[in-house]
Amino acid sequence: MTTPHDWPRKSTAPPYPAAADVVNCRLLNAILVAKRQLTQKQAELTIETIFDSMKKALCKGDNIEIRGLGAFHVKDYQGYNGRNPKTGEVIPVKPKRGILFRTGKELRDRVNRAGKSAEPVAVPAKSETGTA
Repeated sequence: MTTPHDWPRKSTAPPYPAAADVVNCRLLNAILVAKRQLTQKQAELTIETIFDSMKKALCKGDNIEIRGLGAFHVKDYQGYNGRNPKTGEVIPVKPKRGILFRTGKELRDRVNRAGKSAEPVAVPAKSETGTA
């Protein structure tokens, strides 16, 4: 991950592309500057503070839930005896922790709708929903 010190002070690129393949810190910074009228330094500090807080929470073993996006969970894995596939030698694997991300329902639904062809989404009339 790029640190704020690696970011250029002035970008020659447009504030942010219409459809980016990858969202990185530089793009988030440009979006904050363009949409919220923050200075470059304020945007860098904001992004750095958010990600540092998330890293610290995950390192402590806390879970992070962001409404509308999803949740990060820390999972503890037990140690076990593995095998070297080439030699068949038994190798002890130490216990470890991993991070899982589970998308929220709202994001999952939006991604699934965006992936479909341009077919209209049927919205039931109020009388059909039973809420009159």
